[in-house]
Amino acid sequence: MQPSRPKPILKEKFVQITESILKGTASLDDPAGFWDTYFLLTVNGQSIHETIQNTPSETLLAQDPQTQALFHACLTTMNAEMTQALDQTRQVNAIKVLTCLIRALFLKRRLTTFNIIGLLTGLDQANAQFTLLIRTIDQLLQRQVTKPFALTLAITLVAGNDNVSQNSLNGYFIQHDLSSTLLYILNDDLSSLEERRQTLILFSFLASYNKYESRNPYLHQLSQWRQQSLLDEILEIFSQLLVEMTRKYQELKDEDESLAKSVANYMSGWFSGSTGTVQVDMDNPETLVPFPPKQAAWLLMLYDLVNTNPAVLQRIIRTFQTSTPDQPGQPAAQFLPNLMTFISYLVQHNRNERSSMYTKLMLLILLRLCEEQAFLAAITQADADQTVVICRQRLPPLPRVKKPRSLASAILDDMILFMKHNLRKKLDMAMYRLAFSITHRVLSFLYKRQIRLDYHWQELWPTLTSVLHFTMLQLDTLKTRREELVPFLAALVTLFNIALTHGETFLHDTKSFDTLFYDIIRSSDDIAALSKYLSSNMSSKPADRSPTLTMGSLANIKMVCHHLKPALDEWQETQKIKYATSSDQVMAVIQSHFDTLELAPMDKLDHYTPYNEIPHEMPFFRFLLRLVVTDYWQLHAPTSPVPKTKK
Repeated sequence: MQPSRPKPILKEKFVQITESILKGTASLDDPAGFWDTYFLLTVNGQSIHETIQNTPSETLLAQDPQTQALFHACLTTMNAEMTQALDQTRQVNAIKVLTCLIRALFLKRRLTTFNIIGLLTGLDQANAQFTLLIRTIDQLLQRQVTKPFALTLAITLVAGNDNVSQNSLNGYFIQHDLSSTLLYILNDDLSSLEERRQTLILFSFLASYNKYESRNPYLHQLSQWRQQSLLDEILEIFSQLLVEMTRKYQELKDEDESLAKSVANYMSGWFSGSTGTVQVDMDNPETLVPFPPKQAAWLLMLYDLVNTNPAVLQRIIRTFQTSTPDQPGQPAAQFLPNLMTFISYLVQHNRNERSSMYTKLMLLILLRLCEEQAFLAAITQADADQTVVICRQRLPPLPRVKKPRSLASAILDDMILFMKHNLRKKLDMAMYRLAFSITHRVLSFLYKRQIRLDYHWQELWPTLTSVLHFTMLQLDTLKTRREELVPFLAALVTLFNIALTHGETFLHDTKSFDTLFYDIIRSSDDIAALSKYLSSNMSSKPADRSPTLTMGSLANIKMVCHHLKPALDEWQETQKIKYATSSDQVMAVIQSHFDTLELAPMDKLDHYTPYNEIPHEMPFFRFLLRLVVTDYWQLHAPTSPVPKTKK
């Protein structure tokens, strides 16, 4: 008895024909009829991907007539007249096939962009064919039926590999500017939320293409958007994205559970069959690998809008002012509270390079906002208080505040949380300088406008002194990075000085001022160590115009220590108290010696160098763009690897 032969694997017709096309075995005796039939078949994108990946690069390059024929057929069908219903099906399928083909080629290892151009059009026909393709995409974007598919095709062309600026295909998008069409999609009432989001990410990629090397029309257009309804729509999209990402963080831990419930849930994990809440170890780096969620890719577009378009800043302010604590209003009006909430989660869970990149991006966005006097004026108005949820997932949490309050308080909370939860041996001093700068701009505004902010200042002072203490402990390591260390320390010392010199103008009660002095006194040893370091490392002015750190910068801080610490020590010795147990007693001792404390006047403490992306942040944004592309593709094609830049 002969062994039975295995049954042949049946392949769907689209897969069979696609393989025959790419392998050069398809019969094209009647090209028009062949392609008409092919583009009526249900597209199987995975088969295109697998066929390309399973074909050696050398073999693929030798079969360029086949891929060129497929490209030409797709482009022809995409431009065909729509005379019957089947023509629309063919057109949509042609867009899908071309998208899958281009995506598969970009994912193919050892293929450069020039190889891909050769496989699609041949180098001699590239200009004519790709110019026609971009014009065709422009037309398809304006039709409701083909819009979503044309968006995907455009994104695939623009962000085919993770280095948008090295993708020479993007030059065709510069030659044929799609800005007006993309703007039309954002304004079109028939556009879905997903189509608007896709349009924003496409605009973001295009606006980033070689923006430091030449004039970028997309970045220019982005900076000129003025239409209020458009800006409100965009702010609403970002507001919703921030909420979606925040919810992912909130799923990590129940922030409202009581201590008893927390212990019970922990204990329940000891017993098999327990139905207790699953405990998430948030200190495990693996737990936080997916955070922030991949939607963070859209935040690059938010930065560009805030950084380049004054109308966006005005609209953020205006929409915020239309909202009240009891009637939150539309999602756009909740953009700022949602932003503050998201940042509070992001900075507490910053545990890897990816999250660090997005943390820095959000700090830059917040810095730009806080450099706008109109923004700070709006959020500190007496009737502008809002309820903002601040992350409480890590210990020790900030005091819970349920009542509405100034958004300036939420900004300070975010900065405290960053400073508390990012102290590591390899200290990111550049990022800390951003946090110091944001805090400085808020304090400077409060001082200049004589605004007393009702805030838990007693949380800020020990946070600043803990950063100083950590820095002094790690000084031997950090001083090898002197170009970073001096501006970092100068920015930190400036915060102490502006609080000491002008605190009476913005602190809402005397206790807040007293605790500032007490925390400085407790840091006497660290301040002495800093003074010793400065005395042997007098610095010249940094090249980036950062604040200079001199012995004079420490004059008032040292005066507080030299004047009040002996008095406090003497009181403790008299009372035979080794450690002061009552804050009221300590505050009373400090207050009794205020009259004899003379602080030197310090000018220009509120001065700062305005933020400028160029040249200092250029390397950061080049790297960030690659991360954004990677996150986008992992969100939209999680089963496909992300293409790397071809050398």
